[in-house]
Amino acid sequence: MKYHSPGSPRPRSRLGPPLLALGLALPAPGLLAQYDEAAFLAELPVVLSATRLKQSRHDTPAAVTVIDRHMIEASGARTLVDVLRLVPGMVTGFATGNHHPRHAAEEQGIYTRLTRGSDDIGDVLLRHGGRQGALDYRISFQYQQDSGFDGVTRYRDRIWDNHDWSRGRRLTGRADYQFNATDRWEIQAGIAESPQGKGALFSDLSDPPRTQDKENNFVQLRWERSNATGHEFHVQFHRDEHVTRDEVLIGPVTEALDAATVNQLTGIPLEGTLTASALLDGYLRTQRHDLEVQHRYSPAQGTRFVWGGSLRMDRVRSEGWFNRDDWLYHHLYRVFGNAEVPVTDRLKLNLGTMLEHNDIIGHDLSPRLAANYRLHDRHSLRAAWSRASRTPAMIEEFGHLVGSIDANLAIPNVRARLQGIETQLDWRPSTHTMVRFGHAYIDIDSDDVQEEFSQSAPRNSYLLFASHRFPRRIDASLAWHYTERMQWLEWESIDAISRLDLRFAKGFRLGHQRAQLALVGQNILGDHVEFRRGNRFDPRIFIQLSLAPD
Repeated sequence: MKYHSPGSPRPRSRLGPPLLALGLALPAPGLLAQYDEAAFLAELPVVLSATRLKQSRHDTPAAVTVIDRHMIEASGARTLVDVLRLVPGMVTGFATGNHHPRHAAEEQGIYTRLTRGSDDIGDVLLRHGGRQGALDYRISFQYQQDSGFDGVTRYRDRIWDNHDWSRGRRLTGRADYQFNATDRWEIQAGIAESPQGKGALFSDLSDPPRTQDKENNFVQLRWERSNATGHEFHVQFHRDEHVTRDEVLIGPVTEALDAATVNQLTGIPLEGTLTASALLDGYLRTQRHDLEVQHRYSPAQGTRFVWGGSLRMDRVRSEGWFNRDDWLYHHLYRVFGNAEVPVTDRLKLNLGTMLEHNDIIGHDLSPRLAANYRLHDRHSLRAAWSRASRTPAMIEEFGHLVGSIDANLAIPNVRARLQGIETQLDWRPSTHTMVRFGHAYIDIDSDDVQEEFSQSAPRNSYLLFASHRFPRRIDASLAWHYTERMQWLEWESIDAISRLDLRFAKGFRLGHQRAQLALVGQNILGDHVEFRRGNRFDPRIFIQLSLAPD
């Protein structure tokens, strides 16, 4: 699965010189969760933004897109990739066909959702929530399957037959315990496994069909304290682990493969030559341990301040990728702070910074300054300046592929400057109707050393989402996405994509439960290429049945 914030640079790249952005924030009443008069008259959504403060969208120092529970349900999304398509300018896709939770008290009783459709789509979600005194808990089990991209494609004189089915199982739980009037404890944990098909068949060289096994687990502990003086304090520890088991046999072949050929087939930039056959060990185990403390308070009337820090230790183990069988470590230390200061009744300033030190790039400072001016109760102007850099992942910095040769990953240092305009309009003509339109324009200036960075994001992308509730609990919605031609980094260019999704749903009662039957059609305008030309996303149709307690 690929997430792409348009034009995001590669390792060690600075996001150009400081940029000055001017934004217009429009009201978003259509994002309110409930379709009733109280919600329609309620205040604008409050979000926990990059400042780590609860703020109205009018006061955030950056453009914020809110995707609420209603919008996710109305879109018919099955995966996180589908959800992120609702963000203007966010380009997502699957490299293959494989693909802060709510408080436990918000989901009581037993909830069931069953999904069945084309391309072997078959999903099950079971969730139970309950309460025992001051303890609220929730346990969820989820199963997802599909056959990935469909059909056989001819590309560059090769027969490309994807082997990308997936079967995913996940068990998660959450418990919230209100210890007293000021202290709350939270624990979350989960395990998952996902065997999935990998590889594809070619007419000349094999990236052999095989099964790749993925496992992951996580646990998070959090203590919060809030008092009557407005001070909020939390300590949080998070640990997660991911394990991938995969072996790839390239060959045998009758002639040497040069680096360009292997790059074309695997997407991995190599230096050197593969001869005869090569067994590539894809076993990879990663762990992250993260400890964070944070303090929020109001030092003066109308002024709010948040500060804190975190310690992170990442480690990875893979003889195939790093040519060593011990753990490779990466440490990160971070302190941050942000202040929201009212200058006048209409003007607010946000001043923030984050200082980091890590084992790869050393010290890095990321300052930010933003001013929000209220033209009207429901309209505001925002001017913001910020600077940041991206730390390469461990596999980008230290990785190399080991087969019958030792081939280092060749990742160049690059510079890129991004400039663009993002527009979003949310309109709610009634309590039963919402419409969202989004447009993102981005221009990337890069020297394109070894990579086509200037083409790594679509120049223009559009989103149109609309939903309406008819009488008799009938819902209808559509989502249209359009992205212009682009080229994923390390892969070939793909043509413009126009995608239309439709959803129709009928609510009814089944015994003592609320039920809903939904029909979802994805990409009904026809096939399109996703991420690489061998991946053709065909139209898909599936049915969902949901059962929930009163």
